[in-house]
Amino acid sequence: MATRILYVITKASWGGAQRYVYDLATAAKSAGLEVAVACGEPGLLVERLRDADIRTVAVAALGRDVHLGRDIKAYRYLYRLFKEERPDIVHLNSSKAGIAGALAARLAGVRSIIFTAHGWAFTEDRPYLVRTIFRVMHWLTILLATRVIAVSKFVADHAPLFGLPKSRVALVRLGIGEPPYLPREEARAALARLSPPLQEAPRALWIGSVGELHKNKGVDIGVAAWQKAALGNTEWIIIGEGEDGARLRRVSAHLPSIHYLGFVADAARYMKAFDVLLLPSRTEALGYAILEAGLAGVPVLSSGVGGTREVLGPEYPTMGFFMSEDSDSLAEILRASIKDRNYLSEVGQALRTHVRNTFSLDQMVDETLALYTKP
Repeated sequence: MATRILYVITKASWGGAQRYVYDLATAAKSAGLEVAVACGEPGLLVERLRDADIRTVAVAALGRDVHLGRDIKAYRYLYRLFKEERPDIVHLNSSKAGIAGALAARLAGVRSIIFTAHGWAFTEDRPYLVRTIFRVMHWLTILLATRVIAVSKFVADHAPLFGLPKSRVALVRLGIGEPPYLPREEARAALARLSPPLQEAPRALWIGSVGELHKNKGVDIGVAAWQKAALGNTEWIIIGEGEDGARLRRVSAHLPSIHYLGFVADAARYMKAFDVLLLPSRTEALGYAILEAGLAGVPVLSSGVGGTREVLGPEYPTMGFFMSEDSDSLAEILRASIKDRNYLSEVGQALRTHVRNTFSLDQMVDETLALYTKP
């Protein structure tokens, strides 16, 4: 009888954690495991899993925001689900799915409970009391899980162990296969159709950002720096949507060289349209966008927070980093970095080699599946 694995994730929209679940679920299915995915808020992940012939289960009460009544309902539903499904392995993703799912799995008698830490909520800019509560919640999740996967060394080093053995946390870095990139000019033409003013700047230097429009991603820092830098013949293309989108569009309204394209399906395909990827994040465990840029040979400007320096590697030039939260520092780096396109190209090619050698999808899958078989 095939090993049964049930993945659990809070949201089914298409982001980093959802892509991770999709990659692992399809790989586990190909390896002969019996796979299902339970998720809360519906989205593109469900559609893609169904296309891959992977069963999905809706857990309506499993939401992103803290809500005691709904969280208790989510726990109860997951407990009943685990008792009915009787999975050999439950693999939990995201903070909310982690604490409710780990407790439910323990009480339901699941033998192997894996939790992937895509980041720690207590490392974000929150009130002290809230960060303390999250730290305790994450510690309880680690305590209840049989194994915790950290997607970067930064995440592993910041695990709230509180006396628990370090062996509970395994470092398995994110990995990706090379996306089906469009050629540069084709990618630019496609993005220009989403923002007609870009059609007037096909030869300009394009700086791109890809990610959720959320405070953690620091796009507001980028907007402040963009205004200070006053760059000529340069466009900033922002792909993604989120709760901060309306505000960011308002504060950028007087800057016509900033283009918000909203959510774009399979955004990685267009990465070669950019000369540079800008990552002004306040916190970042280890994002897919930076891996996708690396494989496309696109150099990166980053605040260097979290696990981003691991992706860029120890030999990445200092011109690629600016001080987090400092728009003046970013403005200076923007002005300096765009002066020599040939140098940018050389940096991008070196990054491509580093990412290809260090962050492969096959390695991530192999190391994760190996953890499923460990006691």
